[in-house]
Amino acid sequence: MNYDKDAEQEWYEHNQRLQAYLGEPTPPKQDKSEPIEINPLLTNMDDDELDKMQADETAELQAQQYRDHMKEQMAQENADYIAQKKHEADQKWRNRVKSSYIGDLVKRTIEPTKFVVQDILPQGLTLVTAPPKFGKSFFVAQLCLCVATKTPFLGFTVNPAVVAYLSLEDTEAGLQYRASKIIENLGIEIKEHTPLQIIYEISPDDDFVGDNIYEKLEHYILTNLGTSLLVIDTFGKVREDSGGTEYSYKNDVRDVGRFKELADKYNLAIILVHHTNKGTNESDNHGNISGTNGILGTVDTSIVMKRDHRSDKVTKIDITGRKSKSQILHAEFDHDQLVWKLCQEPKDERIEKLESIMPFRGYMTELAKLMNESNTRELGKWISKINSPDIKINIKPNDVNGKTFYSIERPVSWQTL
Repeated sequence: MNYDKDAEQEWYEHNQRLQAYLGEPTPPKQDKSEPIEINPLLTNMDDDELDKMQADETAELQAQQYRDHMKEQMAQENADYIAQKKHEADQKWRNRVKSSYIGDLVKRTIEPTKFVVQDILPQGLTLVTAPPKFGKSFFVAQLCLCVATKTPFLGFTVNPAVVAYLSLEDTEAGLQYRASKIIENLGIEIKEHTPLQIIYEISPDDDFVGDNIYEKLEHYILTNLGTSLLVIDTFGKVREDSGGTEYSYKNDVRDVGRFKELADKYNLAIILVHHTNKGTNESDNHGNISGTNGILGTVDTSIVMKRDHRSDKVTKIDITGRKSKSQILHAEFDHDQLVWKLCQEPKDERIEKLESIMPFRGYMTELAKLMNESNTRELGKWISKINSPDIKINIKPNDVNGKTFYSIERPVSWQTL
């Protein structure tokens, strides 16, 4: 086969341009003594067709580069948007949350908790609960008058404060009578500007529940500067209707939490008057609060008023909380004077009977007869729970007769007096 030198050179240059455009290495120019196979698709194209093909490929390449560029730009914009939103969320969190390293926290000087009534009522949210018609409204009314006039409350020192009392279950005439009796019998002096405002009637058109109560109370606090004690009697009057369903833990936390937030925000004491439920929790008075544990868990202080029997004269006032010490006070309500008075803890009738027959050594059947008790098992459980410094009890189960032997007597310190 003979080779045409001009045809060979023309083909090589043509193929070199095409390979350069396609980004492929240009094949080395073969020795002219070797045969060269010419691609018929390429050899049949003239320069115009090759230029058009190159222009189309260049346009496609540029379009792909533009698409890649837009993808990168959109990815960067998305990353910037996410970073901005994260920054805004972080700022919002920092504005709502206070934090500190433990080393800084323990060195910081923090103002101690202030008490409106020393050892009983600190700043924060307090819940006062009792069964219906138990005297809890008289209790908080007396407290408000004492705080506003710097009069000791149940023998405890008060820090005088501006007081707002929302008595939402009483009439004007009832409030006047109650306040007059308390003022008279406690010897309280009422002046023209005594800092106690009583709110006892709210327009039916005024939505005074849920979020609205928070806004309205906040407005009241800001327009009545110096308010340090706010009493709401009762909690049920300002609570949102559950729509016929049972109140849930979540709802209890939400409803009570509004007042907790308000108390903490403005450093004041808020009291919610509430009811106990119909059940009886003998081991924990605070377990009788009406509602879920969300209520007790949210408040700072809980005050539960209880009697073993409704007809009892003495009421146990069980106080517990985060900021106040746990204690049980004993008080009696004077139905003539309409005031609460502190009193001594009454002795259990059983204790008095037991003390009258001491020293006793013998078996439960003998003890039951002496104490005029018929249920020996229940009496035995009661004996085992007695915790009195005036009574020493030794119980020896399964003595030589296979019975439980009881030794009940005065402590040695009593015997040597």
